[in-house]
Amino acid sequence: MPKKPRPSPPGLEILPAGTGEFVLLINGRLVQGNQTMLALLARLFDNFGTVVPYEDLCLLIGHKSGNSAATHVLRQYIVWLRGTLIANKAPYAITLAHRVGYGLCKMAGEPRRISTTLPELGRNLRRVRRPG
Repeated sequence: MPKKPRPSPPGLEILPAGTGEFVLLINGRLVQGNQTMLALLARLFDNFGTVVPYEDLCLLIGHKSGNSAATHVLRQYIVWLRGTLIANKAPYAITLAHRVGYGLCKMAGEPRRISTTLPELGRNLRRVRRPG
């Protein structure tokens, strides 16, 4: 039984263009990319939160194996996809599982403020160390 695709994460949509091709919308903005790039992103969407093996992704870009030449080409596509997500302020990132593959994940919320001066760091440490 074929795996049912998961719905696209909020802010990211791949829609049919009516010509048999697809278009990418990030936060409602149309993003230009070729069909191979969109196929990669669609595969990552379908497996949101999990790692897709190199071999599966290499097949999508027309390579028969996940050898070093194929993974190099794949890496170029992934760099474009990452840059596109960042440029369009998508709250998602493409992650690398070394020697395994790539995955699409939701980014954590806003990072906590970090102390930037030694006195401020000292005050924060004392506050944390004080008993309840």
